[in-house]
Amino acid sequence: MNEVDFSRSRQVREITINVTYSDTTSALAFQLPKGARIIDWIINVKTALSGGTTTLDIGTRTDSDYFVDGVACAAVGKASPTLLYPGHEVTALVEEVYMNVGASNTAGSIDVTCLFSLEEDTPR
Repeated sequence: MNEVDFSRSRQVREITINVTYSDTTSALAFQLPKGARIIDWIINVKTALSGGTTTLDIGTRTDSDYFVDGVACAAVGKASPTLLYPGHEVTALVEEVYMNVGASNTAGSIDVTCLFSLEEDTPR
């Protein structure tokens, strides 16, 4: 088996955004730089969505559910999204990430964490 050179491995980074029941319009959550590779989405439902469409979408400006489509957020705990494009690599200058929940909810709070890596080494 070959040795792995961890000094040259891509470091994992994260961004966490809180989405609430009132975030029904797809809005810019954050931007990823060119060379970023999305590893995973961690969706932690802090307060369950209730009273309406209890789902979360994560996408781009032109496709509101490009990364995650309709993950159920009606129960507290970790939600299990189906990643539509695992390992997505940003090839443009930046990738804008948008999020929104279903309409007509009266409660809900969700922490969404994007795990990603960058192709460049981290300065020490």
